[in-house]
Amino acid sequence: MTPADTIIVTSANTAYAPLLAGLLESVRDHGGGLPVGILDTGLTVEDRDRFAPYVDRFAVPDWHMSAEHQARFRPPEWIKAMTARPHLRDYFPGYQTYIWLDADTWVATPTALATLAAAAAGRDIAVVPTVDPAYTRYHGLGALKARAAILPVYRTLLPEALAQTMLVLGEICSGVFAMPTGSPIWDLWAAEIGPILDFSMERSDTLYHIFEQTALNLAVHRRHADAAFLPARFNWVLGEARPLIDDTTGSLRVPQPPHDVIEILHLIHSGRSIADKMAPLETHTLTGRSIQTPFDYRAIRELGHRPPVGLSVGGHDAVYAP
Repeated sequence: MTPADTIIVTSANTAYAPLLAGLLESVRDHGGGLPVGILDTGLTVEDRDRFAPYVDRFAVPDWHMSAEHQARFRPPEWIKAMTARPHLRDYFPGYQTYIWLDADTWVATPTALATLAAAAAGRDIAVVPTVDPAYTRYHGLGALKARAAILPVYRTLLPEALAQTMLVLGEICSGVFAMPTGSPIWDLWAAEIGPILDFSMERSDTLYHIFEQTALNLAVHRRHADAAFLPARFNWVLGEARPLIDDTTGSLRVPQPPHDVIEILHLIHSGRSIADKMAPLETHTLTGRSIQTPFDYRAIRELGHRPPVGLSVGGHDAVYAP
């Protein structure tokens, strides 16, 4: 992995600018000097000027969906970040490996991106299934409830047999992945999106936001892709299991023993707004002390640099309780 052959790509509009700032700062700190490309789905001129020192290239994506689909669903501009994702090579040509990071993720370690890129080398894709022993929603009774909740969504996207198959296969998150430029997954992924949109158009005026992720899952599983599946700590979903905080370093740890270091955090949880993603949440340290802190990059970085008593993080009081 070198700056000459690997690029990090993300997407944002102005609403996501606060989260994008954290991602870009984390890449600056832990990205090894890799170039960064942004699919601009509604940044302001001021946003672009602010982020220009971190970004090698901005690109405005096309819709990559038919006029009929656009007329039916009336999608917001940010949907372009999803339909354009299988076409990253067209917007940022000339690289051997493409690392995608959603704007509400951030890189927590210097090894995370190198591991992603290395895992993708010689394979079709490196990606992270949404499964971990700490994710209680995905095993036991939690899994039954999760399947009951997601099945109606799959039924708006896919025929019944495929919807049921998706439940069995489990979920691959499209928010973090690495893919070589020669991978067949790019074209397969793009080809899966059209039929999903056609099927959805017959059943609903609502375009569910996981349509492109569902397409990626089908491209990987139905085509028996040579995929490298990485552990959940490479795309740790905040809403599935809240990380613990290392008392000494401030680093994020998996809540189940042996408490591995989390490599990439994804700020997905029950609150979908930007304010929700940056709001303080309660968790614990490795030694069991209670703490309230936001989980965005700046807040956690600050947490590792300051003493744990009376700490003010991101404008919020984040105090360890005995």
